[in-house]
Amino acid sequence: DFVDLALPVDSVLLSDASVDNQGYLNMLLAVFPSGQDHFNRTGIFSLGFVLSNQTYKPSEEFGPYVFIADSYAHFGGKNNSSRTGLIVGTAVGVSVLVLLLLCAAGYAYRQKKRAEKAKQQCNPFVSWDSHGA
Repeated sequence: DFVDLALPVDSVLLSDASVDNQGYLNMLLAVFPSGQDHFNRTGIFSLGFVLSNQTYKPSEEFGPYVFIADSYAHFGGKNNSSRTGLIVGTAVGVSVLVLLLLCAAGYAYRQKKRAEKAKQQCNPFVSWDSHGA
């Protein structure tokens, strides 16, 4: 059971049991967290791992099973505003980084042109050899 696997599960609800046209028993499994209103990310990932990898073994009379998870959007204590802030902060940070890289590239290009011009001005006799002697 879930306690032996050290999962934060308080209770389980099985509902909507039916047999499909291939003779398989189908049912919905609802799992409720222990001591809190919502699962945290670690708890829900651990629970999904145990069920999808069949670490949990039901009674032999049930045989093998297939676990299909629904999405779970209620992670304990977290709200979407912190995630939105993270996304906005990342976008602003990347934009500033790209702008700084463009400025550095422009500065390097300008310095290269200055160096080429200075090199040409230091050796005025280079232009005399261009007519082919």
